[in-house]
Amino acid sequence: MDHSNYQSILDTVLQKASKAGAEHAAAVMSDDTSGTLRFAANRPTQHKTHRNTELSLAVSIAGKEAICETNLLQENDLESVAAKAVQFARNAPENPEFFPPLRQQTYTATQAWFDSTAAISIPERGEIVGEMCAHAESENTDLFGNLEVSSGFMAVANTNGLFAGQPVTEVSLSLTARTRNSNGSSQAHLWERDWNKLKYMESAERTIKVARNSVNPKPLDPGHYTVILSPKAVSEYLMFVVFAMDARMADTGQSFFGKQSNKSRLNDGCFQDIVTLKSMSDHPELPTPCFGQAFGSGGSAAGTLFSTGLPVQTTEWIENGIVKNFRYSPWYALKNNRVPIAYPFNLYMSGDSSSLDELIAEVKRGVLIESFWYVNPTDWSRLELTGLTRDGTFLIENGKITCPVNSFRFNDSPVRSLNRISGMTHPEKIYGEYWPGMFPWIRVDDFNLSSVSNAV
Repeated sequence: MDHSNYQSILDTVLQKASKAGAEHAAAVMSDDTSGTLRFAANRPTQHKTHRNTELSLAVSIAGKEAICETNLLQENDLESVAAKAVQFARNAPENPEFFPPLRQQTYTATQAWFDSTAAISIPERGEIVGEMCAHAESENTDLFGNLEVSSGFMAVANTNGLFAGQPVTEVSLSLTARTRNSNGSSQAHLWERDWNKLKYMESAERTIKVARNSVNPKPLDPGHYTVILSPKAVSEYLMFVVFAMDARMADTGQSFFGKQSNKSRLNDGCFQDIVTLKSMSDHPELPTPCFGQAFGSGGSAAGTLFSTGLPVQTTEWIENGIVKNFRYSPWYALKNNRVPIAYPFNLYMSGDSSSLDELIAEVKRGVLIESFWYVNPTDWSRLELTGLTRDGTFLIENGKITCPVNSFRFNDSPVRSLNRISGMTHPEKIYGEYWPGMFPWIRVDDFNLSSVSNAV
C-alpha cells in the first residue's frame, strides 16, 4: 500500500466514528511485511513470509470507551468498524480514569528505516544462516535459532488533530548453541534496524565458543559470591528497575520507589553515583521511531490508543545514582500536573573504562554469569527478584576463569546490586527480553546465589 494513503484512511474512519456519535476517536494503523527463517541442528527448517495491515480504532462517549480492530480497509468496512466501536462504547461502563486523545505533538526527526534491511533477499538470509551453521558443524556443535526481518509503516491520527507516521525496519537474530552431548549451552540475541550492522558471525562464533567451554560443569556450592554479569544478564536483571519506576506504584507505596510517608524516592540518591540508566532517542546504535504510546499505570486499553503519538524522548531514569524520572501514564500525569512518558524503545546503562579481563583479574574467588533466565519479582517493596543462571556459568579463582560450574537460582535485588558494583566495562549492544540496549559487563560483590539449579 502507498504510504500516502494512510492518512486518508485514518481520516476517513475518524470521520465515520464522529458521524456515528463518538465524542473522541483515535485510529492506529500498521502495515508490516515480515519474514522468519528458522534453523535447527545446523540446517534451515522453515521460512515463512507474511504481510499484515491492521487498523485499530478507539472511541469514547461521555467517558465510556471501546476498541475495534480490522484489516478490511474499504470505505464500507471503515463505516462498519466505526459503527461497531460506537455501539460497544455506548454499552460500556464509564472509565473513571478516562483521558482524551492527545493533541498535535512536536516530533524530533529520527531514522528508523534502513534500505539495507528492506532490500535483503530471502536467498541472502539463507546464506548467512548457512555460514553460521557450517561453522557450528565444524565445531561439533548444533546451532538453533530464528532470523526475522521486517519492514513497514506505522501511523496514528485522532479527532484532536494529531497525525504522525513513520516507516520502520527491524532485524532480530536469536541463537542457541548446544554441544552434541547436550550439557554445554549458550545463547545470544541480536537486534538491529540496519542490516549492515548485524554482526552475525561474530556473535555465532562467541556463542559456540561459550557453549563448548561450558561442557561438564563442576559442582559448586551456593552462597554469596562476587559475580561478573554479562551485558545480557545485566539487561535481564535491570529491566525490573524501570518496571518498578512507576509513579502511581511509588505514590501508593506499592514499590521500592515509594515511602511510607506517601512520598516517592524521586530525586533521592538510591544507588552508587557511577550508575546511570536511561532510554535514548538519539543514540546512533539504537535508532528509534519518533513516537510511541503511554508507559505507566492508569488509564485503559482505549486510553493506550488515545496516548499513541507521544514523542519519544531521551529519559534519564537514574543519573549518577539519583532517581530522576518515573513513568507516568497520560491519566496519572494529568492528575499530577506532569508530562506523560512514551514507552521506551531501548535502555542504556553507562559503564566505565575497565576491560573484562581486568574485572576478572581482580576477583580472588567468584562466578561469571553469561545469562539469567525466568527472572521474576518476589517483593516489589524491596525489589527482590529470583531467577536462574543459564547458558554459561564459570568459576573465577585468583583472577582467572578456571572451569564451568553448575547453574544456580539467585535471590537478590538490583537495588542492592547497584550499590555493590566494584567495576564495569564500556557498554555493549545487546537485545534483552523487552528492549534492545547497551549495557556493560559489571562486577557485583556479595551476590546471593541461593541454591543449585539443574538448568543447562
